[in-house]
Amino acid sequence: MTSAPLMRFLVIDVGVDADGVALTRMSMVNHHILLDGWSGPLLMQQLLGVYAMGGVDLLPPSERSYRDF
Repeated sequence: MTSAPLMRFLVIDVGVDADGVALTRMSMVNHHILLDGWSGPLLMQQLLGVYAMGGVDLLPPSERSYRDF
């Protein structure tokens, strides 16, 4: 836990398909203490949402705090 990185993302260009569309794959590796089975998919959903919106400047609205419930 004292040496970085505890989480890594890797984007791999695997070529193009028959229609000329670029094919990529993304891999996420994290230390098991950082994310559990619930928060890992939520992180990926938000990350891909930011990517679909065109960048970090367009972050989605933050989730409500647990305290609000």
